[in-house]
Amino acid sequence: MMKRLVFILLILTVAALVGYKVWPGKEQGIPAVKTVVIKRGQLEAWIEEVGRLKSSLESTIFAETSGLIERVLVNEGDQVKRGSRLVRFDLREAKSNLTLAENRMEEARIEHVDAQRELDRTKELYEAGAASRLKLEADQTRYNRACIQVSLAEEGYSLAELQLSKLKAISPQSGVVVKREVKDGQSVQPGQVLFVVADLTNLEVEVEIDEVDAPQIEIGQPAIITSEGMPGHEFKGKVVEIAPQAKIKERTTVIRTVLSLGPSDRLKIGNQVDVRIITDKKTDILILPLETLVEEGDKRFVFFYSQGIAQKREITTGISSLEEIEVISGLEEGDEVIVPAGLKLKDGERVRKAD
Repeated sequence: MMKRLVFILLILTVAALVGYKVWPGKEQGIPAVKTVVIKRGQLEAWIEEVGRLKSSLESTIFAETSGLIERVLVNEGDQVKRGSRLVRFDLREAKSNLTLAENRMEEARIEHVDAQRELDRTKELYEAGAASRLKLEADQTRYNRACIQVSLAEEGYSLAELQLSKLKAISPQSGVVVKREVKDGQSVQPGQVLFVVADLTNLEVEVEIDEVDAPQIEIGQPAIITSEGMPGHEFKGKVVEIAPQAKIKERTTVIRTVLSLGPSDRLKIGNQVDVRIITDKKTDILILPLETLVEEGDKRFVFFYSQGIAQKREITTGISSLEEIEVISGLEEGDEVIVPAGLKLKDGERVRKAD
Protein backbone atom coordinates (compact mmCIF):
# COMPACT_ATOMS: atom_id res chain seq x y z
CA MET A 1 0.00 0.00 0.00
CA MET A 2 2.82 2.38 0.86
CA LYS A 3 4.62 1.64 -2.40
CA ARG A 4 1.50 2.38 -4.41
CA LEU A 5 1.06 5.71 -2.59
CA VAL A 6 4.64 6.75 -3.26
CA PHE A 7 4.29 5.78 -6.92
CA ILE A 8 1.09 7.82 -7.31
CA LEU A 9 2.66 10.86 -5.65
CA LEU A 10 5.68 10.62 -7.95
CA ILE A 11 3.46 10.49 -11.02
CA LEU A 12 1.49 13.50 -9.84
CA THR A 13 4.68 15.48 -9.22
CA VAL A 14 6.08 14.76 -12.69
CA ALA A 15 2.73 15.58 -14.26
CA ALA A 16 2.67 18.89 -12.43
CA LEU A 17 6.14 19.79 -13.69
CA VAL A 18 5.28 18.85 -17.26
CA GLY A 19 2.05 20.77 -17.03
CA TYR A 20 3.92 23.87 -15.87
CA LYS A 21 6.13 23.79 -18.98
CA VAL A 22 3.43 22.91 -21.48
CA TRP A 23 0.76 25.30 -20.21
CA PRO A 24 2.53 28.55 -19.37
CA GLY A 25 1.25 30.67 -16.57
CA LYS A 26 -0.40 34.02 -16.97
CA GLU A 27 2.94 35.92 -16.41
CA GLN A 28 4.71 34.06 -19.19
CA GLY A 29 2.07 34.97 -21.77
CA ILE A 30 2.57 38.71 -21.25
CA PRO A 31 5.09 40.40 -23.64
CA ALA A 32 8.27 41.62 -21.98
CA VAL A 33 9.14 45.16 -23.08
CA LYS A 34 11.93 47.65 -22.68
CA THR A 35 11.00 51.17 -21.60
CA VAL A 36 12.64 54.58 -21.60
CA VAL A 37 11.85 57.65 -19.51
CA ILE A 38 11.15 60.94 -21.31
CA LYS A 39 13.68 63.60 -20.29
CA ARG A 40 14.48 67.18 -21.11
CA GLY A 41 17.67 68.03 -22.92
CA GLN A 42 19.35 69.61 -25.93
CA LEU A 43 18.89 68.49 -29.52
CA GLU A 44 20.57 69.43 -32.78
CA ALA A 45 19.21 68.77 -36.24
CA TRP A 46 21.71 68.56 -39.07
CA ILE A 47 22.34 67.65 -42.68
CA GLU A 48 25.41 65.60 -43.57
CA GLU A 49 27.20 65.77 -46.91
CA VAL A 50 30.65 65.24 -48.38
CA GLY A 51 32.69 68.10 -49.84
CA ARG A 52 36.18 69.10 -50.91
CA LEU A 53 38.42 71.65 -49.30
CA LYS A 54 39.47 74.71 -51.28
CA SER A 55 40.91 78.15 -50.67
CA SER A 56 38.63 81.15 -50.43
CA LEU A 57 41.16 83.07 -52.54
CA GLU A 58 43.08 81.14 -55.17
CA SER A 59 44.98 82.26 -58.26
CA THR A 60 46.13 80.21 -61.23
CA ILE A 61 49.18 81.62 -62.99
CA PHE A 62 49.32 80.96 -66.74
CA ALA A 63 52.09 81.43 -69.29
CA GLU A 64 51.37 84.69 -71.14
CA THR A 65 53.52 83.79 -74.14
CA SER A 66 55.74 81.03 -75.45
CA GLY A 67 59.19 80.82 -73.93
CA LEU A 68 61.86 78.75 -72.23
CA ILE A 69 61.99 78.56 -68.43
CA GLU A 70 65.55 78.92 -67.27
CA ARG A 71 64.85 78.29 -63.59
CA VAL A 72 61.85 77.71 -61.33
CA LEU A 73 62.20 79.90 -58.24
CA VAL A 74 59.57 78.32 -55.94
CA ASN A 75 58.37 74.89 -54.91
CA GLU A 76 55.03 73.59 -53.68
CA GLY A 77 54.48 74.65 -50.09
CA ASP A 78 56.55 77.83 -50.38
CA GLN A 79 55.12 81.07 -49.02
CA VAL A 80 55.05 83.88 -51.58
CA LYS A 81 54.07 87.53 -51.46
CA ARG A 82 52.05 89.46 -53.97
CA GLY A 83 54.35 90.46 -56.83
CA SER A 84 56.88 87.67 -56.18
CA ARG A 85 58.66 86.23 -59.23
CA LEU A 86 57.97 82.52 -59.57
CA VAL A 87 60.27 81.64 -62.50
CA ARG A 88 63.15 83.11 -64.45
CA PHE A 89 62.75 82.91 -68.22
CA ASP A 90 65.54 82.73 -70.77
CA LEU A 91 65.35 86.27 -72.16
CA ARG A 92 68.20 86.15 -74.66
CA GLU A 93 66.11 85.56 -77.76
CA ALA A 94 63.45 88.06 -76.72
CA LYS A 95 66.05 90.73 -75.99
CA SER A 96 67.76 90.05 -79.31
CA ASN A 97 64.44 90.39 -81.13
CA LEU A 98 63.79 93.66 -79.31
CA THR A 99 67.20 95.01 -80.35
CA LEU A 100 66.58 94.06 -83.99
CA ALA A 101 63.15 95.66 -83.88
CA GLU A 102 64.62 98.80 -82.37
CA ASN A 103 67.27 98.99 -85.13
CA ARG A 104 64.62 98.53 -87.83
CA MET A 105 62.52 101.25 -86.26
CA GLU A 106 65.49 103.62 -86.12
CA GLU A 107 66.37 102.92 -89.77
CA ALA A 108 62.76 103.44 -90.81
CA ARG A 109 62.62 106.76 -88.98
CA ILE A 110 65.86 107.94 -90.63
CA GLU A 111 64.50 106.97 -94.03
CA HIS A 112 61.26 108.77 -93.21
CA VAL A 113 63.13 111.99 -92.33
CA ASP A 114 65.24 111.79 -95.51
CA ALA A 115 62.19 111.05 -97.67
CA GLN A 116 60.26 113.97 -96.22
CA ARG A 117 63.21 116.34 -96.64
CA GLU A 118 63.67 115.26 -100.26
CA LEU A 119 59.94 115.58 -100.97
CA ASP A 120 59.83 119.10 -99.52
CA ARG A 121 62.84 120.14 -101.63
CA THR A 122 61.35 118.64 -104.80
CA LYS A 123 58.05 120.44 -104.20
CA GLU A 124 59.85 123.79 -104.04
CA LEU A 125 61.77 123.03 -107.22
CA TYR A 126 58.63 121.81 -108.98
CA GLU A 127 56.79 125.01 -108.12
CA ALA A 128 59.78 126.97 -109.47
CA GLY A 129 59.73 124.89 -112.64
CA ALA A 130 63.11 123.35 -111.84
CA ALA A 131 61.87 119.78 -111.22
CA SER A 132 59.74 117.48 -113.31
CA ARG A 133 56.39 116.06 -112.31
CA LEU A 134 57.87 112.57 -112.62
CA LYS A 135 60.48 113.48 -109.96
CA LEU A 136 57.76 114.86 -107.67
CA GLU A 137 55.67 111.70 -107.97
CA ALA A 138 58.68 109.47 -107.30
CA ASP A 139 59.61 111.39 -104.15
CA GLN A 140 55.99 111.31 -102.99
CA THR A 141 55.91 107.53 -103.46
CA ARG A 142 59.18 107.20 -101.52
CA TYR A 143 57.75 109.29 -98.67
CA ASN A 144 54.52 107.28 -98.54
CA ARG A 145 56.50 104.06 -98.42
CA ALA A 146 58.68 105.47 -95.62
CA CYS A 147 55.59 106.34 -93.58
CA ILE A 148 54.33 102.78 -93.91
CA GLN A 149 57.71 101.36 -92.96
CA VAL A 150 57.87 103.55 -89.85
CA SER A 151 54.42 102.37 -88.80
CA LEU A 152 55.34 98.71 -89.36
CA ALA A 153 58.68 99.10 -87.57
CA GLU A 154 57.07 100.79 -84.56
CA GLU A 155 54.44 98.06 -84.42
CA GLY A 156 57.17 95.40 -84.61
CA TYR A 157 59.06 97.10 -81.80
CA SER A 158 55.92 97.24 -79.63
CA LEU A 159 55.28 93.54 -80.22
CA ALA A 160 58.88 92.63 -79.36
CA GLU A 161 58.68 94.79 -76.25
CA LEU A 162 55.39 93.16 -75.26
CA GLN A 163 56.83 89.70 -75.88
CA LEU A 164 59.71 90.46 -73.54
CA SER A 165 57.41 91.88 -70.88
CA LYS A 166 55.26 88.73 -70.95
CA LEU A 167 58.18 86.46 -70.18
CA LYS A 168 57.42 86.43 -66.48
CA ALA A 169 55.33 84.63 -63.89
CA ILE A 170 54.33 86.91 -61.03
CA SER A 171 52.12 85.92 -58.10
CA PRO A 172 49.02 88.16 -58.07
CA GLN A 173 48.45 87.48 -54.37
CA SER A 174 50.16 86.48 -51.16
CA GLY A 175 49.76 82.86 -50.17
CA VAL A 176 51.19 79.38 -50.56
CA VAL A 177 52.21 77.63 -53.77
CA VAL A 178 49.83 74.66 -53.76
CA LYS A 179 50.58 73.47 -57.29
CA ARG A 180 53.69 73.65 -59.48
CA GLU A 181 53.34 72.43 -63.06
CA VAL A 182 56.74 73.35 -64.58
CA LYS A 183 60.43 72.57 -64.18
CA ASP A 184 63.80 74.01 -65.13
CA GLY A 185 64.52 74.02 -68.87
CA GLN A 186 60.90 73.48 -69.88
CA SER A 187 59.34 75.24 -72.87
CA VAL A 188 55.86 76.63 -72.29
CA GLN A 189 53.06 77.82 -74.53
CA PRO A 190 50.53 80.64 -74.07
CA GLY A 191 47.76 79.64 -71.65
CA GLN A 192 49.71 76.80 -70.08
CA VAL A 193 49.22 76.47 -66.29
CA LEU A 194 52.42 77.20 -64.38
CA PHE A 195 51.39 77.53 -60.72
CA VAL A 196 48.44 77.76 -58.35
CA VAL A 197 48.81 80.06 -55.35
CA ALA A 198 46.22 79.93 -52.57
CA ASP A 199 45.49 81.88 -49.42
CA LEU A 200 45.37 79.24 -46.68
CA THR A 201 44.31 81.65 -43.95
CA ASN A 202 40.69 81.15 -44.99
CA LEU A 203 39.57 77.77 -46.28
CA GLU A 204 36.23 76.79 -47.75
CA VAL A 205 34.30 73.60 -48.36
CA GLU A 206 31.92 73.34 -51.29
CA VAL A 207 29.10 70.82 -50.87
CA GLU A 208 26.04 69.91 -52.90
CA ILE A 209 22.77 69.74 -50.98
CA ASP A 210 19.78 67.75 -52.24
CA GLU A 211 16.83 69.97 -53.13
CA VAL A 212 14.74 68.22 -50.46
CA ASP A 213 17.11 69.41 -47.73
CA ALA A 214 18.05 72.74 -49.34
CA PRO A 215 15.19 74.77 -47.74
CA GLN A 216 16.71 74.03 -44.33
CA ILE A 217 20.03 75.68 -45.24
CA GLU A 218 20.57 79.33 -44.31
CA ILE A 219 23.50 81.73 -44.41
CA GLY A 220 25.36 81.77 -41.09
CA GLN A 221 24.42 78.27 -39.95
CA PRO A 222 27.27 76.55 -38.06
CA ALA A 223 28.90 73.42 -39.40
CA ILE A 224 31.27 70.73 -38.19
CA ILE A 225 33.92 69.48 -40.63
CA THR A 226 35.75 66.20 -40.09
CA SER A 227 38.22 64.14 -42.09
CA GLU A 228 38.84 60.40 -42.14
CA GLY A 229 42.54 61.16 -42.14
CA MET A 230 42.25 62.88 -38.76
CA PRO A 231 39.83 60.86 -36.61
CA GLY A 232 38.74 62.63 -33.44
CA HIS A 233 39.42 66.12 -34.81
CA GLU A 234 36.58 68.53 -35.55
CA PHE A 235 36.84 71.86 -37.37
CA LYS A 236 34.21 74.56 -37.09
CA GLY A 237 32.76 76.43 -40.05
CA LYS A 238 29.66 78.26 -41.18
CA VAL A 239 27.54 78.62 -44.31
CA VAL A 240 28.64 81.71 -46.26
CA GLU A 241 27.11 81.17 -49.70
CA ILE A 242 24.13 79.39 -51.21
CA ALA A 243 23.90 79.20 -54.99
CA PRO A 244 20.80 80.99 -56.32
CA GLN A 245 20.19 78.29 -58.93
CA ALA A 246 20.01 74.53 -58.66
CA LYS A 247 21.67 72.11 -61.05
CA ILE A 248 20.93 68.58 -62.11
CA LYS A 249 23.47 65.93 -61.12
CA GLU A 250 22.82 62.25 -61.77
CA ARG A 251 19.08 62.93 -62.08
CA THR A 252 19.07 64.69 -58.71
CA THR A 253 18.62 68.42 -58.19
CA VAL A 254 21.35 69.83 -55.96
CA ILE A 255 22.15 73.25 -54.51
CA ARG A 256 25.79 74.36 -54.28
CA THR A 257 26.60 75.54 -50.77
CA VAL A 258 29.90 77.06 -49.60
CA LEU A 259 31.13 76.91 -46.00
CA SER A 260 33.86 79.10 -44.54
CA LEU A 261 36.31 77.12 -42.42
CA GLY A 262 39.02 79.57 -41.36
CA PRO A 263 42.75 78.78 -41.17
CA SER A 264 44.05 75.25 -40.65
CA ASP A 265 47.54 73.79 -40.78
CA ARG A 266 46.19 70.23 -40.79
CA LEU A 267 43.62 70.14 -43.56
CA LYS A 268 44.94 70.31 -47.10
CA ILE A 269 43.34 71.81 -50.19
CA GLY A 270 41.64 69.13 -52.25
CA ASN A 271 41.02 66.83 -49.27
CA GLN A 272 37.61 65.19 -49.09
CA VAL A 273 35.85 66.05 -45.84
CA ASP A 274 32.58 65.21 -44.12
CA VAL A 275 30.35 68.20 -43.42
CA ARG A 276 27.58 68.39 -40.85
CA ILE A 277 25.51 71.58 -41.18
CA ILE A 278 23.56 72.36 -38.01
CA THR A 279 20.14 73.40 -39.30
CA ASP A 280 18.48 73.81 -35.90
CA LYS A 281 19.36 73.63 -32.21
CA LYS A 282 17.01 73.59 -29.22
CA THR A 283 17.58 73.36 -25.48
CA ASP A 284 15.36 72.33 -22.58
CA ILE A 285 12.98 70.30 -24.74
CA LEU A 286 11.40 66.87 -24.35
CA ILE A 287 13.47 64.28 -26.19
CA LEU A 288 12.36 60.85 -27.34
CA PRO A 289 14.46 58.06 -28.92
CA LEU A 290 13.46 57.54 -32.55
CA GLU A 291 13.23 53.78 -31.97
CA THR A 292 10.12 54.31 -29.83
CA LEU A 293 8.11 55.87 -32.67
CA VAL A 294 5.33 54.06 -34.48
CA GLU A 295 4.36 55.74 -37.77
CA GLU A 296 1.01 55.29 -39.46
CA GLY A 297 0.68 57.43 -42.55
CA ASP A 298 1.53 60.99 -41.59
CA LYS A 299 0.79 60.38 -37.91
CA ARG A 300 3.20 59.37 -35.18
CA PHE A 301 2.41 57.33 -32.08
CA VAL A 302 4.15 55.85 -29.05
CA PHE A 303 3.11 53.19 -26.57
CA PHE A 304 2.90 54.80 -23.15
CA TYR A 305 3.63 52.42 -20.27
CA SER A 306 1.11 52.71 -17.41
CA GLN A 307 1.02 50.10 -14.64
CA GLY A 308 1.57 47.15 -16.96
CA ILE A 309 -0.65 48.45 -19.78
CA ALA A 310 0.56 49.67 -23.21
CA GLN A 311 -1.44 52.76 -24.10
CA LYS A 312 -1.18 54.01 -27.68
CA ARG A 313 -0.77 57.79 -27.85
CA GLU A 314 -0.52 60.15 -30.78
CA ILE A 315 2.26 62.71 -30.39
CA THR A 316 3.42 65.84 -32.18
CA THR A 317 7.14 65.99 -32.96
CA GLY A 318 9.66 68.64 -33.96
CA ILE A 319 13.31 68.57 -34.99
CA SER A 320 15.25 65.33 -35.01
CA SER A 321 18.77 63.95 -35.15
CA LEU A 322 19.87 60.50 -36.24
CA GLU A 323 18.80 58.95 -32.93
CA GLU A 324 16.41 61.32 -31.15
CA ILE A 325 13.40 63.52 -31.86
CA GLU A 326 11.72 66.45 -30.14
CA VAL A 327 8.31 65.88 -28.53
CA ILE A 328 6.07 68.94 -28.80
CA SER A 329 2.88 67.46 -27.38
CA GLY A 330 1.39 64.16 -26.24
CA LEU A 331 3.94 63.31 -23.54
CA GLU A 332 5.35 64.89 -20.40
CA GLU A 333 8.70 64.76 -18.67
CA GLY A 334 9.06 61.55 -16.69
CA ASP A 335 6.59 59.58 -18.81
CA GLU A 336 7.66 56.02 -19.53
CA VAL A 337 7.49 54.90 -23.15
CA ILE A 338 7.83 51.40 -24.56
CA VAL A 339 10.47 50.50 -27.14
CA PRO A 340 8.49 48.28 -29.54
CA ALA A 341 11.59 46.48 -30.88
CA GLY A 342 9.59 44.51 -33.44
CA LEU A 343 6.64 43.77 -31.16
CA LYS A 344 3.19 44.29 -32.65
CA LEU A 345 1.56 45.82 -29.61
CA LYS A 346 -2.07 46.79 -29.37
CA ASP A 347 -3.62 49.66 -27.50
CA GLY A 348 -4.54 48.50 -23.99
CA GLU A 349 -2.48 45.31 -24.19
CA ARG A 350 -0.93 44.01 -20.97
CA VAL A 351 2.87 44.08 -20.89
CA ARG A 352 5.63 43.54 -18.38
CA LYS A 353 9.03 45.15 -18.07
CA ALA A 354 11.91 43.04 -19.28
CA ASP A 355 14.39 41.96 -16.62
